[in-house]
Amino acid sequence: MGWDRAWDDLLGTNVKIYTVSTGSTAFATRYGVPGYSTTPASTHIARHMKKRHAIHGADGQQVAVSGTIIFRSTSSTLAAMDKVELADGSFPPIVSVDTITDKDGPIGYRVTLGW
Repeated sequence: MGWDRAWDDLLGTNVKIYTVSTGSTAFATRYGVPGYSTTPASTHIARHMKKRHAIHGADGQQVAVSGTIIFRSTSSTLAAMDKVELADGSFPPIVSVDTITDKDGPIGYRVTLGW
């Protein structure tokens, strides 16, 4: 089945994905802060839905959410430790990453953003 191209009209913004650097440099600084690539690993057209609310995290605590982005991708992977740059240049923290699947497999991502 795959991604329905009719959804593309709803994807009105660009997002850039920066992955955690795991190459020859250290995974994190000696202070425990993850290192990231200076260039985006991928760029996607996305739907950014801004809605402030709260969700319960894995530990049961409430987490403030500023919105959700949805984008299609079958070639890249996204983890909660990665960074997302929105069109306005901000880097909101990733609260959760959900893979969107259909009968043929993964077709995209739903990313919940903090702040």
